[in-house]
Amino acid sequence: MRLGYFSRSALGLMILLATGCTLFVAGENLWGPAFHIAVAEGRAYVCAGRSLLVLDVKDPSRPAKLGQLNFSDAVTSVKVSGGFAVVAVTGRGALTLDISDPARPVETGLSPPSPRSEVRPGEIFVAPFTYLNDTCVFYVLKGALSPPLRPGDTPPQEAVAGRAVLDAQRNVCGRSALCVQLPLAYLAWERHMYKFELGVIDISDPAHPVLLGFCPIGEGVHQYPRAIVAANGFAYIAATLGGVVIVDVSDPEKPKVAARFKTSTQI
Repeated sequence: MRLGYFSRSALGLMILLATGCTLFVAGENLWGPAFHIAVAEGRAYVCAGRSLLVLDVKDPSRPAKLGQLNFSDAVTSVKVSGGFAVVAVTGRGALTLDISDPARPVETGLSPPSPRSEVRPGEIFVAPFTYLNDTCVFYVLKGALSPPLRPGDTPPQEAVAGRAVLDAQRNVCGRSALCVQLPLAYLAWERHMYKFELGVIDISDPAHPVLLGFCPIGEGVHQYPRAIVAANGFAYIAATLGGVVIVDVSDPEKPKVAARFKTSTQI
């Protein structure tokens, strides 16, 4: 039953992308599913369908659109450095954008910088579920594993620095996104079936990670998190058709949703 519903949902999402993700609801121009997000200098850069959106988040409780740049295919990731952004566009690869004027981002034609390895000892790895016990587990690894583990895999015991059981009694699906800002990790995850939450985990002692607090961020098969970043006491989550969810994490034990920015209609 669940597989059939998910298959129909995926078909609806494919149709949405194929039509360009330019939708109109109640007079508002909506761009598409939120796939990825980056935050810098009070602005959020959101991959939304076939568009890159630039949001003013100087006041995270009142996000507002500053500008956008449209592409012929889906924009799946974005990284920001200084006055430039590098986006990944399906069928075109990595493109460099000039974002010095956030209201008018433009493609530059410059070659993207060579990617740097982000793997480091003490890397955080999340295995959101195990089929054996239906247990949601958070792992801290001693180093990178090759090949990388997939969600649902259990790392070998000798590779584990520490672990925390986030939920021992829930049958979850494993959709998750992670951001690390030592000494904390921010995890957007499916705690219940199609019910997603933002958890704040203390990893100051890698051998004993601790879930400090969590809050709901959305419900529904189409609202699963794709990416998360944290900046200045807030976590920003690209939540597919749930758009951008901004969570106040200034009190790690009591995170709470501060605002939502809709980027797409619901299917």
